[in-house]
Amino acid sequence: MDFKNAKRVHCARDAAAAELLADAEFSKAWSDLYQACPWATAAQSHAYASIWYSVYSDVFELILLYGHTEHSPDEPGLFGLLSVARHRKTGRLTTVGDLQGEYKVWLTPPGQDDSFIEAAMDQLAQPFPGARLRFNYLPVGTPHGWLTDGRWADRVRVEKVDRPLMFVGQGSEAVASISKKRYRSRLQRLSKLGPVELQVLRSRRDLEPRFDQLISYYDLRQGAVNGIAPFHDDPRKREFYARLAAAPELLHGSVLRAGDSLIAAHFGLRNRDSLQLGVVIHSPFFAEHSPGTLLILQLAQQLQQDGVEYLDLTPGQDAYKERITTHHTEVHILDVFFDAAAAQRAARKDYALQLAKRLLPRFGVTPQRARRMAAALRKMHQEMWRGGLLRPLRAMARSISDGQEVCWYVMPLRDATRQQNPDQSDTRFRHNALADLLLYEANRPGDRTRTEMLSFALAQLETGAQMYTVIDGNRLQHCSWIQRPGIKRMEGPLQAGIPTDVVFPANSMLLAEEYTHPAAQGLTQASLAHRLNQAAAVPDIEFIFIAASVTAHPSDTDQQRAIEAAGFKPYGKLVSKVRFGRHQCRWEPAEGNPPAKMT
Repeated sequence: MDFKNAKRVHCARDAAAAELLADAEFSKAWSDLYQACPWATAAQSHAYASIWYSVYSDVFELILLYGHTEHSPDEPGLFGLLSVARHRKTGRLTTVGDLQGEYKVWLTPPGQDDSFIEAAMDQLAQPFPGARLRFNYLPVGTPHGWLTDGRWADRVRVEKVDRPLMFVGQGSEAVASISKKRYRSRLQRLSKLGPVELQVLRSRRDLEPRFDQLISYYDLRQGAVNGIAPFHDDPRKREFYARLAAAPELLHGSVLRAGDSLIAAHFGLRNRDSLQLGVVIHSPFFAEHSPGTLLILQLAQQLQQDGVEYLDLTPGQDAYKERITTHHTEVHILDVFFDAAAAQRAARKDYALQLAKRLLPRFGVTPQRARRMAAALRKMHQEMWRGGLLRPLRAMARSISDGQEVCWYVMPLRDATRQQNPDQSDTRFRHNALADLLLYEANRPGDRTRTEMLSFALAQLETGAQMYTVIDGNRLQHCSWIQRPGIKRMEGPLQAGIPTDVVFPANSMLLAEEYTHPAAQGLTQASLAHRLNQAAAVPDIEFIFIAASVTAHPSDTDQQRAIEAAGFKPYGKLVSKVRFGRHQCRWEPAEGNPPAKMT
């Protein structure tokens, strides 16, 4: 294809852009420019753009803005390039890669003025006059004179952001810390499962056998902490990372293993002398060993051996980053508005957000807590639209005055053992299938949101609880739990919302039912039988406990009947009352049972 047209900035869209992307001559010119541009990152490479667009072409329209000069011994084929994508449904503009990479920028050779990027913005503004394009983040060294002095200065917003870095080159203290006692002891405990090693993934074949398991770990944690499930919510993301894994010059993938157990994993883009912290995954089943920290320390050791100087921790307010960072540099978030009025509105909004960021910490409000508060307000707003003002008003009334009861039941292990039949296992119940949790949907008033459900599940799994689920297609029908022996404090069922715990004997086990879909018939009794069968096989316990809410709801009544029919006997009742925001709890033991401790 002949794309030679000296000293002009061209704009190729959709089919024409895809044709350019596949053109060998254009590909070489792009790669030459990428190598010459000192601030370029992997997300601006031709290889990265090709992989991303091959996966997302049905979602995004590709737009290539490029400046070309005639080939000569002294001039490159391209004097500028910016790869942009437009969402086919919403019309949203983004850079190639969208949310997949941290650093977004344009390419020009060293010493080039700002004429290319200004002309590229002129080209985009014509077909998309009301749009906005975000560069998140501009790498160190990106030219920015046009942001203050050029004709676009009044239509851009620039925010400075600290970028933490971890030095991993020769003499790194971070790498040396892996030999400290506290980390050695964690590795020694993990080594009981088998040799602890960091395996570098060098192909798609290396990744595939364990990819789905790693995805379930990642989506569970992201859903619990940030309210998103990146791979579940974006079905194309899996294939994108799988194709990147086939290009180890772009993606550095590694897995921390102890024997056959997956402890943690990381996938990050290679940026010349640094590796970008990307997707960090750690198993909830090994939370006590601090798998994320061990992974990063092992990764730092591997990077030093590979001659990498820095682990780029990327901007963000995660507390763990500050614990391992060695120094900071400054990068920028750039918003380009193709409408001046929109830029002014954004400036006012930015001012309000920055003011909130400064003030909220003074009142003890962390960023995570602020996000949870915002999510709660959004939920209330949605409920107001769905059910009018009555529903949130009822919730407010319950916070002033409310009463709840939870009945506890007990079964000696000898009775449970009589019911145990190791040869009969209900195959509908899946054990610790984390991906099933992402199919949860709230169905009745008061049900937890998906984020709340995942947050609870993550906390349970990290303390050793075992989960049993039943799914039907793309819907979670049932989720229940067994608390492992050695857990002394056993909380009431989640539906009760009781904040006070009752402390039971240490040689006990708890069966807890978290959720059953209203359309699921017969699962309550089947689940109880299945979990009793599993619990009775666990050594070193004497009693099995289970709890049920005392309400008029049919599902709670069915649960009580199933519990009593299974042979459980009343142990006591936990009564909770709310009066003007204050919780009062009391324990009413069943006849013949001692009072339980209250905390």
